This record gives sequence, C-alpha cells and structure tokens, in this order.
Amino acid sequence: MLSTTFANFPCSSKPKANAIMKTFFQAYLGSLVAGITLFFLGFLLILASGMGSKDNFIPSGSILKIDLSGVMQDHVPNNAFPFMDELLGRSTVLSMEDIIFNIEKAGRDPQIEGIYLNFDFFTAGTPQLREIRQALEAFKESGKTVYAFGQVIDRQAYYLASTADSLILSPVGVMEWTGIASSQPYLKGVLDKIGVEIQLIRGRDNAYKSAGEPFIATEMSDSNRAQISSYINSVWNEIIKDVAGDGRVSEQTLNDIAATGGLLFPADALDLGLIDAIAHEDEVLAFFAEDPSNPDFDNLNFVSLGKYKNTIVPSEGGSLHERIAVVYAEGDVSIGKSSSGVMGAETIIEALREVRTNDDIAAVVLRVNSPGGLSLAGDAMWREVQLTAEAKPLVVSMGNVAASAGYLISAPADYIMVQPQTITGSIGVFAMFPIAEGLLHDKLGVNFETVATHEMAGMGVPDRPLTEAEYALLQNNVDVIYNRFRDAVASGRDMDRAAVDKLAKGRVWTGVQAIENGLADGEGGLVDAIEKAKELAGIEGPARRSTYPQVQDPLTEWLNSMQATSKVETLKAEMGPLYPLYNQWSELQKMMGFQQRLVDYSMHQPL
Repeated sequence: MLSTTFANFPCSSKPKANAIMKTFFQAYLGSLVAGITLFFLGFLLILASGMGSKDNFIPSGSILKIDLSGVMQDHVPNNAFPFMDELLGRSTVLSMEDIIFNIEKAGRDPQIEGIYLNFDFFTAGTPQLREIRQALEAFKESGKTVYAFGQVIDRQAYYLASTADSLILSPVGVMEWTGIASSQPYLKGVLDKIGVEIQLIRGRDNAYKSAGEPFIATEMSDSNRAQISSYINSVWNEIIKDVAGDGRVSEQTLNDIAATGGLLFPADALDLGLIDAIAHEDEVLAFFAEDPSNPDFDNLNFVSLGKYKNTIVPSEGGSLHERIAVVYAEGDVSIGKSSSGVMGAETIIEALREVRTNDDIAAVVLRVNSPGGLSLAGDAMWREVQLTAEAKPLVVSMGNVAASAGYLISAPADYIMVQPQTITGSIGVFAMFPIAEGLLHDKLGVNFETVATHEMAGMGVPDRPLTEAEYALLQNNVDVIYNRFRDAVASGRDMDRAAVDKLAKGRVWTGVQAIENGLADGEGGLVDAIEKAKELAGIEGPARRSTYPQVQDPLTEWLNSMQATSKVETLKAEMGPLYPLYNQWSELQKMMGFQQRLVDYSMHQPL
C-alpha cells in the first residue's frame, strides 16, 4: 500500500527541489524572526508590567485628566502594547467602562480634587455619553469640580461638556450644535447597472423591518421614514432636556441654534451662555500648574486616566463570594469567536457558561451593545442567557443599541435597563439572496450549468432567480424564525403574544418608548444595572466586579490584531481601486441567509 502511494506521487525535478528548499528556508527564517519578535515583545511586556506597578502614588490636590479622542466602546480589554498602536497609527479606542468607574472612584478619592475633560475629535453613542454625564454629576455632588476645554466642541462633545463647572473654548476654535439626521444610501440603482438583483424575504408582517430595503428600492418606504423620524426625534428631545437641565441654556434656545445650522464662533457661544470662557490651551493649563510661569508645564497637577485606573482607593471590594459578573456582548452578532466589532456566539456562550457555573458569582449583568446579526448565532446565545437567568439573577444593561438579535438575547433577563436614547426593538427577521444573472450572463459571459438529484438541490445558484417553490420554502423558514423570536420575547417579558405582535413587525423603539410599551423595565446605565443586580441577589454593601469574556493572553491578542490588520492592508495593496467594491460585497455577504439585524444603525457612527 505504501509503495503504491509513493509510486503515484509526482517525481521531483531539480527546479522543484530548488523551490522546496527556497520554501523551507523562507519558513525557517520566518519562524526565527517570529521567535525573536515574541521574545522581544514578551520582554517588553514584563518591563511594562514592572514599570506600571512601580509608582501609583497620587499626590494630594490632583486633577484626573480624561482625554476624549478616538472611538468609544463599552469595554476595551487592557492593551499590553499601547505604544505599538501609536507606532502603527491606529485610532485610539476609548473605554466607557474605564471612564465611568474611574470617575466614581475619583469621587471617593481624597487625593483627587477635580476632573479635567480635554476634548478632541471622538465618536461615541449618546447613551454612552449619558452614562458619563451621570458619573460626572455624581462626582460634582461630592463637592468636587469639573473643568472642560476644547478647540472644537461638537454636539456629542457638548452633551458631555455642558456638565462642567468651567467650560472653556479656544479663541481659534468653533462650536457645533446641530440636529440629528439619519442617512442611508439606497443601492438598487447601482445594482441594476451592474446586473445584480437582491431577493428579500421578510416576516409576513415585517413592514418596519427595513434592513434589506436599500437593496430593493430606490427610495425610503413610508413606514421606515415614520419609524426613523420617531426615534431620532425622541433621541433629540432627550438630549436637549438633559443639556437644558444643566442650567446653561433653555430647550428653546438649543432648538433655535440647531435650526440655524448650529455653527458658532467662540464669541457667539459665550454670548449665548453655552460656554464660560474663551482661552488658549496654554492659558488653561497654566491654571493647573504649581508654577504658572513655567512654560513647559512639567508641574501640572494632572493624573492620566491610564495611570489612575491602576490606583486602588480604600472601600472598594466586598466579599469574594459576592461577585457581580459583567458580561460584555458588543458588536455584530455572528457565529464563532468574538473579534473587533463582532460579537461571536461561541465567545459569549463560553463566558455565560463560566458565569453560570461559578459559585462565587451572585448575579449577572449582561451589557448589550449590538444591532443584531445572524439568526442562528442569536438563537444560540438566547438559549444560554435563558439558562443563566434560571440559575442566577440577571440584569440586562442596554448601551447605544440592543436591537433585533441584540434584543432577542436580552429578553430572558429578570430586568432590562435602558438609557432614554437607546435604540432597541426591531423584532423581525429577513433573508437576502443576490441574483447576478445580468452581471454573469450579459456582462461577464459566465454561464452556470447545474446537474442535480432533486428539483431544489441547486437553490442559491447566483445566475437565476429563486423559483416560486424555493421562495415559498424560504418564506416559511423566515416565518418560523420570526414566530420563535416573538415567542421568546413573550416568554421572557411575561407578555401576551398579541401584545408582542403589536410591538414587533421589525419596529424600532428608543429606550424611553421601550419602557412605556413594556419592552424594557427602567432607566439607567451600567452602574445602575449593577446596583439592580445586587438588589436582586440580596447583596448589601459593595460587591466585587468580574469582567467577561475573559481577556486572552495579551501577546496572542496583539499578534492576532496585527495579522488582521496586515490582511486588510495586503488586500488594499493587491486590489487597488477595486478594494472598496470588494469591501462592499463582503459587507453584503454578511447579510446573506437568515438575519435578525438592524442595518440602519451604524456601530461606527452611533446615534
């Protein structure tokens, strides 16, 4: 048998041997370089850990400095190599979790006198900013002061900055106070031009499930326009109510400014009472220096958030056997492991199982920030959330968005907590299948020939539309998944099925609307959800927090991130001007099959 195998193996020639040797040496050298790199990075990790623990002393009268620049996520694992991100030019990622918990800690810390908010360009969802607002308001109630400075302060920044006791704008800066708009590109026209048609199958009454609409229409449907208008106006009303509550300016004035374009120069912002002073950054920093005449400002009383989060303040803690597990479920719902921007069902299920079987965990907070995604993955996570809720008190804290599959996994909770501006609901299902008959036949000259054992065995071949029988089969599957979705909501929320039907149909709601219609229980952020979990678990006093999913080895995580970045850059280099088209097709491919997703919501530009 062995001789037969080797006899059939292709004979080697000299060029082939040379190629094999070349490949061998390339692999060897690659492994050698990788080994040296791993050793070097491991040494840096040990060095960085030693340096980080060397001196966490915070002097009296310190000011906690929070730089707001980059993209905000609910939770960001500790980065062992932040200097490498800077070298590679990667965007800064802000952690809402770090900000709110360290503001709370600073409020209890006698060494911290105030907070300095330094605004640069950043992106965050309004619910995330509201949680930070609430933390800052609680900090001020402890008798401490909040300062804020920015060269450009847009609507998102001002929603936060308006809480400051002293808000300063640069004389060469600008303030933007604009309204909210939701824009969605409708792609049917361009798909028609290239000969591609999208077949969309939705739940039979999913008039509001607009996820696939941009691929089959050239303009927005009346039902979608109505629901978008409803939720963006609801979000806006909550924003101006909060800002007006800071006592600087009235709701009417805020609306008037937005109506005229919302672009203000520093003098105008000062006249309207939106800010407290106009000053250059060096003038502001001089205020915090022990010696204002020092031009280098080496003696500022600032302590960075990065350093302060490693500082321990007395009264933290609680019983080791009364822990609250905070499970972060953030990103597009998908199968497999989680990655940047993706909530992998395998990762979340593993985390929930670990929490559910850990006797030291008294209660669970599931933090959901997701527009949904693949139905199969959502159903798998829903089951694990249900089992966890049966074992321990479970509270859901909804972030910027918890819609479609993001709402499905929230439904079994004992209590659902939202911010007024949270986007949720979208209880509906759809499936999309591309038909590229025009592109393949007419433009590229490609013809598929199929031989099958049964009539529908070739379903999904992209060069022909679905038959009536195939379409009916898929419609039935969509309806089965949709019915299961509504049953899960009715069971989890203890609601009558008819009541769920009225709230479903793919309709999107804000947090304040969800509380009114019964899809959520109360208003609050992550801190409030933890307190609610403690209450349900009967915990008095402080409780320790444990964060899940557990972070993988930081070196492995960083190398995986490097590999993913390298892959993208390689594709860009190889495909050149065709890369945007490839990227759009890749995004479209993610929505093939059965989906519980709110496509109108962008995780990259949250509302």
